[in-house]
Parts: sequence; structure tokens; C-alpha cells
Amino acid sequence: KVKMVQEGALPALIALLRSPLETIQEQAAVAVRNISVNSDYDVKMVQEGALAPLVAMLSASNEVIQEHAAGALRNLSVNNENKAKIVAKGALPRLFALVRSGNEAIQEHAAVALRNLSVNPDNESKMVEEGGLPPLLAMLRSDDELIQLQAAVAIRNLSFSPENEVRIAAENGIVPLVAALRSTDPKIHEHVLVTLRNISSNQDNKVRIVQEGALAPLVFLLRSTADLIPQLAAGVLRNLASNLVNQVKIVQEDALPPLLGLCRAQNVAIVEQAVGCLRNLSVNAENEVKIVAANGLPVIMQCLKMEDRAVQEHAAVIARNLSVNGENKVKMV
Repeated sequence: KVKMVQEGALPALIALLRSPLETIQEQAAVAVRNISVNSDYDVKMVQEGALAPLVAMLSASNEVIQEHAAGALRNLSVNNENKAKIVAKGALPRLFALVRSGNEAIQEHAAVALRNLSVNPDNESKMVEEGGLPPLLAMLRSDDELIQLQAAVAIRNLSFSPENEVRIAAENGIVPLVAALRSTDPKIHEHVLVTLRNISSNQDNKVRIVQEGALAPLVFLLRSTADLIPQLAAGVLRNLASNLVNQVKIVQEDALPPLLGLCRAQNVAIVEQAVGCLRNLSVNAENEVKIVAANGLPVIMQCLKMEDRAVQEHAAVIARNLSVNGENKVKMV
């Protein structure tokens, strides 16, 4: 590969991508894809004009050509300089079409390429504007966990845009996101939880997420042993708990025991999310009693003594809310 590039083979191979003969196109695509595995040549290949013919090949009738072109673009899309350029060449609609391909290899290459392209903030709005959400959300329903994972990452990246918080819900994205919480793959959990955390800052989405059955799997994930998962699940519940109706439902789903357990975690970031969620839940009068009944007072007192200011503040607000109840005042003293 190195010698081929050093000997000036790239321009010739890229020119052959435009050959009128499919057999030559195919062989050139294989060679270009193989060279694109070497990240040292990512920028050089684009500078030599590889993007336009590769993007055109995504619409080829020959699946072998489609596969190698998609594979090459998958590799090239890892490079940050190339992400915007690939989109500018019109790759998005073709990649969206290929994630619906019946060919699993093509589907995988297209899915990973879209995941890579979604990392670029400039591509976030373009991916949505060009119709990317429906195919990405459909990928979340795939039986192939690798495809699900690529979709979960791409949707996560798109969800950081405030505009996309609304668009994801408008495209009926909450249903497949909630369903993905029941995956057995913690990596899928992680990315879906970040998406739900982001979109749950929207008031309407808070209601819809709960309506679609998210509470049970979220409470279950509070007990996960995987890194980040309990913290992220607590973060989503914390956002949802700012809704008055959700405050009751979250406690009814038996969220208090695992949330109180997380308040004893060694990781302060986990504690901050859990106690922040409890702070929101403690606004409800019924929950004031239930938090104390769940032996929450010693936990809150412990949080008051922690050095982290955010944890202290949440715990102090909880103590204030609990003290409104007459029976709680006596127990607190």
C-alpha cells in the first residue's frame, strides 16, 4: 500500500473509478478501499479527487461496487477534515438509502460512515435536513446490534442540537429509543441514555418519554454494573422528575431504593445525579414521606457532609423540602 502510493498509483486508481467498465471500477474500488485503511492517506486521497467518484458509486447497481465504495468512505470519514467534504459531495442521501440495503456488509459500512459524519457539528443539521432521522431511527430497530450501536451513536451526536431535540420526537424517535433501553449491550444503553438525557430537557418530551414506558428500564439501569450507565440513567430520571406528574410515577416505579443506593457511590458524579433526582422528587408532598420511609434521611445527612458543593446544595434543598412535613421534622431532629 505504501509503495503504491509512493510510486504515484493513487491518481491512476482514482481515475479508474470513473471507468465505463464495471469490472475496472470494481477492481479500482477494492484498491482504493484497501489503501484507505491507512489513515496516513485519508487527506491525500481526498485531495486527489477520490470523493466524487466514490460517492457516485454508492448509487451503482452493482452491490460489490457499492460495498467497496461505502467501505472506502467509511474509512475516509474517520478523518475530521474529510467529514464535511464527504457531506458536501452529496453522500448523505446515498448513505441513508444504503442503510436500508438488504446486503449486511453495505448496511454496516453506510451505518458506520453516518456515525463518523455525525461527529462533525456542521453536519448535525444537514443530516436531519436531508432526511437522516427516519433511516437512523429505523436502524435502532435492527436485529443486528452493531447496526443498532452505529445508529445510537449517530442519534446521540445529533441530539446535542436544541432543534433536533424536537425533531427526534416529531419523527416518533422516542419509541425506538425507549425500546433500545432493553438491549443487552451496555454501549447501546450509554448512547441512548445520553440522547434521552438531551431530549428530556424539552418539557413536552418529558411527558412523552414516560408515556412510552421509559421508567421501568431506566430504574432497572440504575442498578447496572457497567461504567457510566447508573449515572446516565439517574441523569435522565433527574430531568424527567422536574415534571410534577412524573415525580409521582418515578417513585411508583420503585426508583427510591436504587437512587438512595447511588448516593453512597464512591464516584461523586454518580452521587450528584442521584441526589439531584431526589431533590426534584422531594418537591412532591407524597414523596417527602416516602423518601423518609425508605430510610433516606441518613443518606441525605451524609450528602450534606460531602465536600462537593453541588451535592451539598441538592441535599440541603431536599432537607428543606422534607422538613415541611410535620412528622419528618421530628425524625430529622
